[in-house]
Amino acid sequence: MSMKWFFACLCCVLAWGECAHAENSAAASTSLDTETSVRKHVTRTVAIPGGHYPKPYIISTPNTEYILDGDMAADGTAIAIRASNVVVNLNGKTVTYNQTTPGEGVTIDVYNKSTIAIINGKIFQGAAMSEGDVYGGGNNPIRSKGFSGLHIARIHARYGGRDVSGFKLQYVANCLIENNTLEDVWTAGTMKNRHQGIDAIQATDSNNIVRNNKIINARQRGISIGNHGAVYGNSISINSLTTNSYGIMGYKSQHVKVYNNTITGNGEHPIGIGFVSAGTNDIEIYNNSIDVQTTRIGEEYGGSAACFNSATPCGNYAVGFRTTWGGNKISFHDNTIVVRSDSRFQGSFSPTGKPVTVNGKGRGLMVAINAGEKSQFYNNKITVLDKDGSGEAFGIACAGNNAGDMTFEGNTVISNILNVALSDKYGACSNHPLFIRNTFIKADSFTVYSTIASEFGGYFEGTGRFVSNIYKGGASQKNININAAGKGRQSVYFGREISGILSETTTAKRIEGAAITLLNGGAPFDSSSTTDAGGRVNLIVYDYELYDGNNTSTKPLTRKLGPHTIQAVIGTDTFSTRPDNTASAWDTFTSIGTYSPGLYLGGVLAVEKKLTLSY
Repeated sequence: MSMKWFFACLCCVLAWGECAHAENSAAASTSLDTETSVRKHVTRTVAIPGGHYPKPYIISTPNTEYILDGDMAADGTAIAIRASNVVVNLNGKTVTYNQTTPGEGVTIDVYNKSTIAIINGKIFQGAAMSEGDVYGGGNNPIRSKGFSGLHIARIHARYGGRDVSGFKLQYVANCLIENNTLEDVWTAGTMKNRHQGIDAIQATDSNNIVRNNKIINARQRGISIGNHGAVYGNSISINSLTTNSYGIMGYKSQHVKVYNNTITGNGEHPIGIGFVSAGTNDIEIYNNSIDVQTTRIGEEYGGSAACFNSATPCGNYAVGFRTTWGGNKISFHDNTIVVRSDSRFQGSFSPTGKPVTVNGKGRGLMVAINAGEKSQFYNNKITVLDKDGSGEAFGIACAGNNAGDMTFEGNTVISNILNVALSDKYGACSNHPLFIRNTFIKADSFTVYSTIASEFGGYFEGTGRFVSNIYKGGASQKNININAAGKGRQSVYFGREISGILSETTTAKRIEGAAITLLNGGAPFDSSSTTDAGGRVNLIVYDYELYDGNNTSTKPLTRKLGPHTIQAVIGTDTFSTRPDNTASAWDTFTSIGTYSPGLYLGGVLAVEKKLTLSY
């Protein structure tokens, strides 16, 4: 026996609901030993005398608290830890290391130790200022390798040798690094290999927590974090002296939370937060404040003679958040980003400090993920402003050969140059990322402004979907430049949300759990959802596509989409609408009208109802 149903779209209006999220301030799960638990193992105390140390002071007795009783100056390494279950209490004193020969401040230079605390004092690199290796190792305030359970707290570290990192923690898991101040005093020069990186805090193995630290003047990266880590409550300033200077970074990291951090940056290539490369997975980033601007050029992207001509300045992009080459299940939400650009900033050349004119560009988000990956960016406030209208200031840049499923929802994006770049100089934006319920705001009155554009002359593919967004201050979905004459395919869809109710014909009973699909009139994607307990379903209608005619046209073309068909699957029964093709039909994107759906059951017309849509 068949049932008769009809799909009644009542009060089909734009649904502007907020994206609710559960605030989660808990740190990553970890079995790290805190200072309190380290002290549970302590059965005795030993005093470390202050004074001059031509050789390291060796800590070799386990279950001991070592207490420094005076300032300490070491020719090379000051303290070497070679025992488990120890507390090294600097007792408010100052350790100066690397006075005349290479060495670390405090080092754990043997493997397979555990449960160590280093607390409460100052560790300063001395006059020799020896350099580290290509990985930033050597002459670090604190260096360790190969153990579990390290607590570093209330340490003021100062360092400045070439290629010297701050806390260099290699192969170390279950660490708690908190309430420290790290100050990098290196101000000019080059690095042996910027791809390996110089970190204020390196905590790239598993189950590490980095919280409530103050990092000053980081030359490249502030904090690097590994799997199952948490980074929160930190204050980080970047003084970028090389490419890819991140306040907080993860490389192929998984299961990480980053929240409540404040990051400011300037220099050659400052980036607030970045998680990059294939393998990146399950990253939540929220409630962070980021403010960055490019103020220098360097050897890699600015070392040619032409860059020193003030008429043709060079410069890199400052970026609020970056994910490229892979980023699955990234949840980036409720952050505040400010990026400033200036095409003629009076800055300097990183290796020498020489004054030079810098073309400082900016992107709020620089994002691209791989095929099969999915990430969301929502409820963020992104402000990217150029000084005088001659520079590059992109609010959201889908750039870097995106092939994954990205959604941008409920963000406020302010720019005086470009709110959304669908591709730019860094690469393509494929797979039509979805921009839904965002607010795009035009600032200032520069004539070069666009709301949406494919940058770099349309050389790369530029695609997107824009649904139920709000446009203010002169921003408009019609203010779009897809650069149709470029080499890359260009395709942008515009649509809106509708809300409908599914109910039974005779009783008007609302139907829960029905699978509803809206076939979008020739668009390469449909809209599908399931009715809730009240029979309501929200769907996306795509009205038209702006495209380049598959490289056959030098001007943008418009393709209206229609007719649209709605299908309802209830159990084993499938129902389909029969759209009205008159001029007032709802799927001609400029009209408000009616259509008559024919509801079919098993291929036989069961009932015909007339529905009215308001949108």
